[in-house]
Amino acid sequence: MVVAERQGWLVVLDPTVGEEVRNLAPATRLETLRGKRVGMMSNGKPMADVFLRHLGALLETRHGIEWELVAKPDPSRIAPRDLLDSLSAKSHAIITGVGD
Repeated sequence: MVVAERQGWLVVLDPTVGEEVRNLAPATRLETLRGKRVGMMSNGKPMADVFLRHLGALLETRHGIEWELVAKPDPSRIAPRDLLDSLSAKSHAIITGVGD
């Protein structure tokens, strides 16, 4: 939570987003990456896509994965639900990465 003082007032900014967090169990670990499809999601900041493309190519060469790279439309906000649902529906695993 960010607190700032402004013209004699104390301003408290709430960093939460309106959507509730789903209460889900952690995903089980994949036994192998061979033949799996991995979704990669960039946070949209500079160099995140470069890192994830390199990682995707490396995993494709070493483990035979198929991969897809998507980017959040806005680095400062959570990914839209439809983007997350779409990526998770067609992926065995998802890797997210940050840039800067």
